[in-house]
Amino acid sequence: MKNKKALSLVLSAGMLFSAAAFSVPAAVYADVQLQDSPLSYENNGYEIKITACDTSYSGEVKVPSEIDGLPVTVIGEGAFKNCFRVKKLELPETLVRAEHEAFFNMIGLDELTIPKNVSTLGNYAIGDNSDFPLKVTFESADTNFSTVCFDCVKESGNEKRKELTLIGTADSYAIKFAKGWKMKYKVVGEEIASSGKKEVTADGMAYNVYSDHAELISSDKDITGKVVIPSEVEGVPVRKIGENAFTGRHIDEVIIPVSVREIGQAAFASTDLKKAVVPYSVTKIAKEAFISDQLESVVILNERCEIADDDSTIANKYPLSEGRYVYGGVITAPENSTAETYAKAWGYEFKELGLVEADDILYGDANANGEVDLSDAVMIMQSISNPAKFKLTDEGAKAADVTGGGDGVTNKDALAIQRFMLGLVESLPEK
Repeated sequence: MKNKKALSLVLSAGMLFSAAAFSVPAAVYADVQLQDSPLSYENNGYEIKITACDTSYSGEVKVPSEIDGLPVTVIGEGAFKNCFRVKKLELPETLVRAEHEAFFNMIGLDELTIPKNVSTLGNYAIGDNSDFPLKVTFESADTNFSTVCFDCVKESGNEKRKELTLIGTADSYAIKFAKGWKMKYKVVGEEIASSGKKEVTADGMAYNVYSDHAELISSDKDITGKVVIPSEVEGVPVRKIGENAFTGRHIDEVIIPVSVREIGQAAFASTDLKKAVVPYSVTKIAKEAFISDQLESVVILNERCEIADDDSTIANKYPLSEGRYVYGGVITAPENSTAETYAKAWGYEFKELGLVEADDILYGDANANGEVDLSDAVMIMQSISNPAKFKLTDEGAKAADVTGGGDGVTNKDALAIQRFMLGLVESLPEK
């Protein structure tokens, strides 16, 4: 049985995601209802999936780019289905995919923008059987889908959604799809030229920049430690980490953004990486991509990622006695994924990526000692007056926010805990 957990959230837009987004797994939640929000989500420790929106909710919804310190990358199956009263829906740039019927039957929408890092839309992700106008803008030319609208593109010719309009660049998949199905469309921007590039260097990394994307091609030999690969260069998304991009570099941590679609041959060969998290956006990993003597963990979030069937694709040893690369670490990925197939084929340890029940927050326990008492109120006031000396843990900060529904920890929370201790309120958080 799923455990509901109330959490505070400010629905605000942000950058693609923080540098820590794909580093250390956070708490893992199977089903979370956001306090004072129509949204629910799942957390697998590496990325966030929006699983539902309250169908009775009326107004505007802004999906955050980050929850629990992790990027929001997925709109789950039927998450916004039949949300008739939602008048505006804003999606974050961290989004990578939307599943089957994700936005189906949202008849209150006049327009919807699909962010540039979305690579796939599930069947019937957008559409309904009404005749309300809807304009769908695709920021990326290569966002792929098979069927946008259930009724307007059925082979039966039943075209009830006559006012559905797809908007994109001239060479985009969306416009080609619309023309093929004789749907309404609007071309924006300039057609993307297939040739022409320039080289750009920034923060120790070099790129080939084209008109619609960039490829990371090399890095400075002196680059060390933690590397954060940007999601954009010169205003276009970084789509590929090229061949030998970081070969031989003494980097021990890498943050791969959700804009990346491909990791080239030997991209991270002979590095000092201990772990790597490959976001769902990555659809192809070439051989020798991850070779490091210290490599202990590789997490691959895309269950259909094309992984080169080679012993060197993920490896940390080359025993002469065996005459091939081997890997003594763990590969973590969804069940029945290509990563599981790869791990089993080469005899590597595989761990299924799953969800677990969430533990309830003990609201008011600001110092995280398992109890709610006056010391928690004191801790809150100290953290506000002298944050450098008295800093709340992440767990304590969540537990301390008992009044604002996402406004952060304030003196009002300390007063609420005191009221609770005096019996003036029955429970925390305050209703």
